[in-house]
Amino acid sequence: MAHLFNENPVLRQHQKDALAVIRKQIRKGEGKGRIVLPTGTGKTRIEAEAICAIIRHLSKNKQWGGVHVVLSPRILLAWQQLEEFIKFIGNEELDCEYMTVNSGGLDSKKYEKQLLQMGFDAPDEILSTTTQDAIAGKIKQARKNNLPLVIFSTYHSVGRVDAAAQESKVMVQSYIFDEAQYCV
Repeated sequence: MAHLFNENPVLRQHQKDALAVIRKQIRKGEGKGRIVLPTGTGKTRIEAEAICAIIRHLSKNKQWGGVHVVLSPRILLAWQQLEEFIKFIGNEELDCEYMTVNSGGLDSKKYEKQLLQMGFDAPDEILSTTTQDAIAGKIKQARKNNLPLVIFSTYHSVGRVDAAAQESKVMVQSYIFDEAQYCV
């Protein structure tokens, strides 16, 4: 479990506008949306803040924060997304659990120094797995601990995440499709 911190608290106006629309959709129960912006304009920040908005909405309604899945076309991009999410999510009162799921079996131990720099107390706080049983176990653990779980995965491995969520009898609250042109 990592405590989320905010290294860059200032949102740009187009990010604020996008988040206002997302928050409105969440309140209305409309769960679909699309963000189309050029490279370097802060889509990842919007994605992270959107997941936080969903978690806060669920918490406000006395519900578990749920499972959220961030999908990328490549393993290294999934790890980059993890790092950026942790850097950008800015409410110090919001604790989450994290894991990576990818067919390459990237071992988090290789990233021990980076994980420590990202604010994790121990490098084994991030489970990196490809097995459905381990994914389901992490989902059940997060629910038992009443902590939201954010899973970073590749498009190739999303089927394992879905199967584990079904096995755990949990509906995924949100999917973020990064570089969505690759998700077909």
